[in-house]
Amino acid sequence: MKVLIFDVADRSYALPADLVREVEQPMPVTPLPFVPDYVEGLTASGGRVLPQIDLARRLGRAAPGEAPGELLVVCAPAGDIVLRIGRARRMADVPDSELTAVGDGPAEETSPAGTMAAAEFLWDDRPVLLLRADALGIEGVSPAAPAAGAEGPTALLGDLGSGPMVERRGIGTAVMVVEAGGESYAFPLESVSEVYADPALTPIPNTPDIVAGISVLRGSPRLVVSLARLLGLPADPNESAMVAAIAAGRPLVFQCTRLVGIRRYADTARESAGDRTGCVDSYLIDGDGTVTGLLALDGLVPQDRGERLDALLPRAKEMENDRRHAANDVRRMLLIGTGPHTCAIDIGRVDRIAGFSPMVETPDDGGPAVGMTDIGGAVLPVADLGAAFGSPSTVAATAYVVVRTSRADGFGLWALPVERLERLADVPVASIRGGNAATGLIAGVGRVGERLITILDVDGLESLAPAAPPQEMVA
Repeated sequence: MKVLIFDVADRSYALPADLVREVEQPMPVTPLPFVPDYVEGLTASGGRVLPQIDLARRLGRAAPGEAPGELLVVCAPAGDIVLRIGRARRMADVPDSELTAVGDGPAEETSPAGTMAAAEFLWDDRPVLLLRADALGIEGVSPAAPAAGAEGPTALLGDLGSGPMVERRGIGTAVMVVEAGGESYAFPLESVSEVYADPALTPIPNTPDIVAGISVLRGSPRLVVSLARLLGLPADPNESAMVAAIAAGRPLVFQCTRLVGIRRYADTARESAGDRTGCVDSYLIDGDGTVTGLLALDGLVPQDRGERLDALLPRAKEMENDRRHAANDVRRMLLIGTGPHTCAIDIGRVDRIAGFSPMVETPDDGGPAVGMTDIGGAVLPVADLGAAFGSPSTVAATAYVVVRTSRADGFGLWALPVERLERLADVPVASIRGGNAATGLIAGVGRVGERLITILDVDGLESLAPAAPPQEMVA
């Protein structure tokens, strides 16, 4: 068998050579939320965005202050991944007769690597563990998956867990831990469809105090209820963390103080709540003694309360439609600036606005994407609006406007770096004229007061896009 031998934290390991695509030097990494500590984030390799794994940490051999090492691009069962190692040594031919079972030879392994090794052998009198690519623990980590309309999550990454309460994968209780009312609670992960932030809810007058307002999620109004008030706890009026979940068979958004992250608790760390409350199914105990209440969503939102909330939703939809479509002869648009140009995007196509952060540049493939960036747990392609006017603007950008195109497969999110965020404006439809088929992004020009503005058609990003779909992070 031909293998690649490499070092990780002063130990020697190997992988079958046919699984190793290439060896690379360290590259910029975009961190991800809610992932095990051995997942460093996403990196660009060969024009693709791949998850990067710290192999030393995955093998339980991480050392403080260890310098970044080389990278292996590996073909694993769940798709290509990047492994950060120490140093690649050499290719070697190892006869099958020299491979021994782990623990039977001189390299007896007691670390987590013992469960990830296929065999061991000697090379230059040094023991080497031959690792199995299918046992590295990355089967639940993927760089992208489509968000199917309002169904799938957009800020979770698989059914993952990390921390001392995890015994082994596939055992225990997977939850999304949040803070509400100064206490720690958890949603069963199978009930959570999405997490996101919304600091500006639209209030609904004359409703119960548990109703926090309306949140617009991918163009659809959602009723938001305060988790703290549902539990009889004081609520912070500035809460912005949202958990979209299914309670008693109906979709609801729960407003929380803070998202803590995904955790997996061992069965032995779960204690019964008894008859104390119908809102808490059981208590989850961390290694440090912290108690987290596992929510019983059907008890939190019983049938009668759910029916009353259902009655509010048509009213919420009506309010939101009235707000966003106040008149048929105008288009509500967000005004943005790139260089000397003022542009307008239909507010219905704006998914969110985020602060500007460095992006991972990608090779020029002829499409509009100039890089990738992580926004709220989603890894999105970045399109430079300035290029449509012949003057790239990412250097001076101060924010990202995340827009959603009309792609039917769910890969419709793009991040647009902008220099200025101006305001919402009603653009008279009668003032919009012309277009620019040369770029595909410019739908025409319009007028706001005495100012001429450029009307953008974000669907033009798809007509210019390369064949491969943009990447979006979903669990």
